[in-house]
Amino acid sequence: MKQPLLSIVIPTRNRQFYCLEAIKNILSFSSDDIELCIQDNSDNNDIEKYINEYINDTRLVYRYVSTPLASIFNMNDAIELASGKYVIFIGDDDTVLPNIFKVVKWADENGYDSVCPSCFVDYFWAGAIKESNESIAIIPQYSGNIKSINVQDCLKRLFSDGIINYLSYNLPRVYHGIILRECLLDVKKVLGKYFQGLSPDISACVSLSTVVKKHIIIDCPITIAGACPISATAQNHNHGHKGRLEDAPHFNLRGSYVWNYLVPRFYSVATIWADTALNTAMLLGRRDLVESFNYAKFSAWALLSNREIFFYALKKICEASPISMCKLFVKLLYCFACFFILLVLRKIFNRNISTSVRNISISEVQNLI
Repeated sequence: MKQPLLSIVIPTRNRQFYCLEAIKNILSFSSDDIELCIQDNSDNNDIEKYINEYINDTRLVYRYVSTPLASIFNMNDAIELASGKYVIFIGDDDTVLPNIFKVVKWADENGYDSVCPSCFVDYFWAGAIKESNESIAIIPQYSGNIKSINVQDCLKRLFSDGIINYLSYNLPRVYHGIILRECLLDVKKVLGKYFQGLSPDISACVSLSTVVKKHIIIDCPITIAGACPISATAQNHNHGHKGRLEDAPHFNLRGSYVWNYLVPRFYSVATIWADTALNTAMLLGRRDLVESFNYAKFSAWALLSNREIFFYALKKICEASPISMCKLFVKLLYCFACFFILLVLRKIFNRNISTSVRNISISEVQNLI
């Protein structure tokens, strides 16, 4: 049997409606160079029943696992289903754009290990935004330009900048990025798993950056990043992605987990990212990355994004000696000023660089790109 050029991998759990929409949408494309891999860990097998009755497509690889799994274990298992030369990992409320097939062929012809789009289309399903019951698509402006970066320099900068907004560093990633499957297997040889920590996307971003040799960035979306009402993206947008660390859904069925000592024990996007990135770096033996982590920048950003995290950070500062405390406090003020100026500049220069469309379906969005 011919090896697929691209495996599109989707893990799912109890979001049957959105997963079925993704399956139907992706299989509507006529490309024979793909396989769609679904790892279903739902409480029932409704997706399987639907597939057996209505879908007859050899490109679909489906597995139902009834035993409840932690989300990151479900994701690790989902990657195992892939047999394609390249892999892309998306959520069950996401989908791909038609141009992805041309992009992966181009990557293969040019011998790239990794293709990272610098933007994607955001799609909020109806009900995902509290103030609106409409579906909303946010379509970015893009140039189609391509560029290469020094992956190691950008990885070091991510840590020295406080592990903030990791997507802006354009590092290799399997989540909404195209990766040579051999690179994923290389990561597994070192770590024992494809994903470590609590956040699979930033874990893979850090680990893949150590094995990818030929990486390219394209200024063009190849996926639609969906957000259904119960997704982490929707929770974050509606300011619900925070609280006691013990209440974080990432720990469900996870077993024992050692939280990184450098990160405040508080549940938020920023802390989950920082913990995962630092723990992954440690497992990779990259003490240089851990030692370059800029706690002051991280804490300053925490103040802008979530006051409660900042108070946790302040407690850590107060444990230091008076001289160290004063130095770190000055750094915090400096970083806070820099971030505030950066936010203002973004507000000024980022106007009108995306188009928001309401009451639009996924397939209609795909026709617009």
